[in-house]
Amino acid sequence: MHSLGDIEAATFKVPPFDQELLFDQLRAQQIDLVIDTTTTKDSAFEIESIHNEPIAVICRKDHPKIIGETLSRELYYQLEHIEYKATRDGRSF
Repeated sequence: MHSLGDIEAATFKVPPFDQELLFDQLRAQQIDLVIDTTTTKDSAFEIESIHNEPIAVICRKDHPKIIGETLSRELYYQLEHIEYKATRDGRSF
């Protein structure tokens, strides 16, 4: 939202965690536009991707099983790994 700048007569709010509540608020015209990190399909709305970010793999510089700067898909699936689930304002992404 910070890159949008100051838009007169616009109010920005953190959307509710519950996706259905968000769609209900759109249907009731309580909100006009949603910019979110997830895409959910709903035939009543036009949903469009405006930006994609690549997924990053992070490991220590001297990892004993990763040689060089390239990680193959095969090696990635052979290794143990964790998924980082971030939470911001009560929302996971």
